[in-house]
Amino acid sequence: MESPELVEHNGWIKCTDKLPTLRPTGSSTWVLLWGLEEETDNEETMFQGFMFKGGIFYSESGKCHQVTHWQPLPSPPVTK
Repeated sequence: MESPELVEHNGWIKCTDKLPTLRPTGSSTWVLLWGLEEETDNEETMFQGFMFKGGIFYSESGKCHQVTHWQPLPSPPVTK
């Protein structure tokens, strides 16, 4: 097994640099998010969600309080 390479930023994209692409439905695909999922959260965490028109992010819990970074979900494993 090869050692993994250290990747700068680990694929995280600042929301101020670029936002996920919207599909014709008006929302992005599900992505990994970093920030405060809910207003009552005390620290930033990683969670899954999607972006809707206007740059508003949502997770399974509803509208996200603050998202600072995102990245695409990894590809599924190859099962052949």
